Amino acid sequence: MEVNKIYCESNLETMAKMPDNSVNLVMTSPPYAEARKKTYGGIHPDKYVEWFKPIAKEIYRILTPDGSFILNIGDNTIDGETHLYTFELPIMMKKELGFKFIDPLIWHKKTTPPGRFTNRFKGAWEFCYHFSKNIKVKFNPQAVAQPASEVSKARYLRHKDFHVMKSQTGSGFNNPSKNGRRERNNGSGIAGTNDERLNMLEEALPSNVLHLSPETMNVNHPAPYPADLPAFFIKAFTSEGDLVYDPFMGSGTTAEVALRLNRKFIGSELNKGYIRVANDRISEHLNNLFINNDLPLVYE
Repeated sequence: MEVNKIYCESNLETMAKMPDNSVNLVMTSPPYAEARKKTYGGIHPDKYVEWFKPIAKEIYRILTPDGSFILNIGDNTIDGETHLYTFELPIMMKKELGFKFIDPLIWHKKTTPPGRFTNRFKGAWEFCYHFSKNIKVKFNPQAVAQPASEVSKARYLRHKDFHVMKSQTGSGFNNPSKNGRRERNNGSGIAGTNDERLNMLEEALPSNVLHLSPETMNVNHPAPYPADLPAFFIKAFTSEGDLVYDPFMGSGTTAEVALRLNRKFIGSELNKGYIRVANDRISEHLNNLFINNDLPLVYE
């Protein structure tokens, strides 16, 4: 099927035309429960998991063995309490569909509208769940590294010559192994820090909490996410030339960022108005494919 195109149809229709193991990254933010009723029907939180199940099943099929699925989703308050659908959803995907649940990243919104509520504080974060078919995914952490602070450099240098190199915090790190990698002894199945990387003092790798401001530009869409959000995941989990799919393309942020980072995209969107907005945004990039790679990241 044609790439670098947004298909005006349901995501199930689009994915039905896509081969198995063909997409390197699925990056999307579906309508949250009870949201976008005119376009997507406003799914009730009690029915959300079952509504999303066939979509997730197709995403699993089209994802490459080393691919990643990033699901940005927010919670919903019903009768004064937080509904559990944002927790029930990853449990279903893990237990029923076979996804590996890699990481529950958090998008901390650095700026949020003021508000007062009777029994809670204003919401300032959303989940960015990371799923995959396998534990070993394509992972480029250096692509999203930031300059290390002087404080971090000084802290490392104070311990650089400490030959034991064993954490005193209970993290599970042992002495460096023969291959230069510290091994965890807590049964996590994840190797520890590569000690050679500790010598890369100029770079600091991000945590799984991304500090980003919400979208502030008017893109004629009720709930766009900022370009820095898909940029982070596209850089971290794909390579140039890879294919990115957004099953709820909306105003085209994922597509625009993918093109600016020298990736290909496919999108699905039911709303013709959103597609017109998205096509306007990406038209200039389609004329300059694989040239512009200067999208900045401002996460902390």
